[in-house]
Amino acid sequence: MGNIDKFSTKVAAQVVQAAAQSVQTRGQADALIQAARHGGEAAVRKLAASMSTEDLQRVQKRLSR
Repeated sequence: MGNIDKFSTKVAAQVVQAAAQSVQTRGQADALIQAARHGGEAAVRKLAASMSTEDLQRVQKRLSR
């Protein structure tokens, strides 16, 4: 496999990973919104407690858009 092939494979893997992360973040943001709508603050706290700081930061960034 040539350098171009290795590079394009690496880039493709990174794009797929970024897309998967975006879907996960969107899902987490949607889940937090639903928790707030239907369960209030306690439901949001419970859900947020199961998320990593990094996940929460991504969700916060997404929700602030």
